[in-house]
Amino acid sequence: MKKYLSLLIVLVMVFTLSGVSFVKAQSAVDPTTDSIVSAEKERATDAKSALEKQKEQRDGELKNLKEKADNLKEVKLKARMNISRSLANRAANLLNIAERIEKRIGKIEVADSTIDTTNAKSLVVKAKESIALAQANIEKVKTAITNGDTLEILKTNITAAKDALKQAHTYLSQAVQDLKAKVGDKKDEVKSEKEVKTNGTDSENKTQ
Repeated sequence: MKKYLSLLIVLVMVFTLSGVSFVKAQSAVDPTTDSIVSAEKERATDAKSALEKQKEQRDGELKNLKEKADNLKEVKLKARMNISRSLANRAANLLNIAERIEKRIGKIEVADSTIDTTNAKSLVVKAKESIALAQANIEKVKTAITNGDTLEILKTNITAAKDALKQAHTYLSQAVQDLKAKVGDKKDEVKSEKEVKTNGTDSENKTQ
């Protein structure tokens, strides 16, 4: 009995030693060893960090692009508003000139009712109509800016306003030239009459 017990103990020890040796051998060739696992974890951590950095970089680039787009949008908005104000000021100035010409026509008519101001009056009326058309298009420009309409719509309204203002300026210039011509002709006529009277008087004096 003792003999069998001793043999059993020996076999147990052999199996135990064999198991330890097998585990050590597996550890030497198995890719899932502690060092490899640690390296894989480290690589995974590095990859995660790299991805996070890339994401931060992309987020930063997108933020910069958005800021640039916002700045550009603001610059364009200011430029368009400046155009609108400039057109409105031109319309106001032309309207002021038209009113001054009307006052001038009134004074001329009071001073000398024989001067024909019909054409000048007609030109001023046309000018004021063109100014009103320009102002209507300027309001469309303001609305287009507020609504953020397309550049094409904005350009169409701006062009219409500019054309109307240009036409109004032409009409007013023609009215002024017409008045100058009519008043100048009248002055020449008066001057001629004076010369005739003066010459006639001189002739009578000489005859006497």
